[in-house]
This record gives sequence, structure tokens and C-alpha cells, in this order.
Amino acid sequence: MSDGAIEAGFYSCLGRNIEAKRKERRLTQTDVGRLLGVHRNTIMRWESGDGRVDMWMILRLADALNCNHLMLLPPREYTWGTDFGRILAERDPGLTRKERCA
Repeated sequence: MSDGAIEAGFYSCLGRNIEAKRKERRLTQTDVGRLLGVHRNTIMRWESGDGRVDMWMILRLADALNCNHLMLLPPREYTWGTDFGRILAERDPGLTRKERCA
């Protein structure tokens, strides 16, 4: 999986998580935009996976959505991709599978 595909998957999953939490809190994109000082279209881009969200904004989003920031972040496979274990094995063949997946 290429870095671009990993990044696209990460932001797509992040966007779905943001949207789910927003809807759970019964907020509109406009409501969240007002809380964060950004336009509704920015929230729409984030939720669709088209906009890039920096870590500071993820922390602010979590606060606005009353959740832990880790609940917004995608699972680990979107961070490193499925090839991460293979990369570690190539770098250090002595690692066990459990150590590569920890």
C-alpha cells in the first residue's frame, strides 16, 4: 500500500469518525464550525476525507464533540498501513510476530 493510499484511508476514516460523533451529539456541521471558528464547508471536507486536519484541530474537535481525541483517530492500520509489520521484519528479522504487531 502506498503512502498516499494510507493517508487517504486515514483521513477517510477520521472523517467518518468525526461525522459519527457529531451526529451522536446532534450537532450540525454549522454548529461544529461555529464552535471551532471555521466554516461549515471545512467540516464537510473533513467528514468527506478531502480536508486535512492537523492534530491541534483534532484536539479542539474532540473538545467540541465532548469525546476523547483517540475516539476520532482511525485504528492503527490506517496510521501505518498493513505493510508496517513487513517493514519491521525487514529491518530486524529477529523480531517475533508479536513484537512486530505490538
